[in-house]
This record gives sequence, structure tokens and C-alpha cells, in this order.
Amino acid sequence: MAVDRTALPQSPWATPRLLDVNRVTKRFTTAEGTITAVDDVSFGVFSGEFVSIIGPSGCGKSTLFNIIGGLIGDYEGRVGVAGDVVRGTHPAIGMV
Repeated sequence: MAVDRTALPQSPWATPRLLDVNRVTKRFTTAEGTITAVDDVSFGVFSGEFVSIIGPSGCGKSTLFNIIGGLIGDYEGRVGVAGDVVRGTHPAIGMV
């Protein structure tokens, strides 16, 4: 018996991620030495999802959002928005 795949519910993971953060690490060099602000962070956000990033003050949340928004460069890893690699500010991203 053949299965009509068009009748099956579509998995959200079958569609491309709207936001793809892959192994992002950001280090800052200071007079006291190197500080790792974000260390090997990966996650994806699909259409219709609501995601929250929480943590104590100074754990790297704002640094991560500034990387995603294209406001901070010189990091390791990859950030993609709607299939485009983020290299500077992106028209699909707004920050408040």
C-alpha cells in the first residue's frame, strides 16, 4: 500500500531555520588577559517558535545578541538568518 506523504503533517524541522547559531565563540582581549564572553553556543529557531535566552548578568547574552544582529564581528562559528550568513547588519534583524 502506498502512503500519500502530502497528507502527513509536516515536521517543523523539515523547513529551514529562520535563525541558525552554530558553534559561536567570542573572546575579548583585555589588559588582564583574554575573556571568553560566549563559548561554543549553538541553537536554531524555526518559524513559529518562541525562544528565550536567560542567564545571570555578565554571562554573554548581550554579546550573543550583538553577534546575531551583526553588530560584533571577529567571532568563531557561524550565524545564519533565513539562509543568509550574517556578515554585518542584516535587513531581517531588528533590535530594541
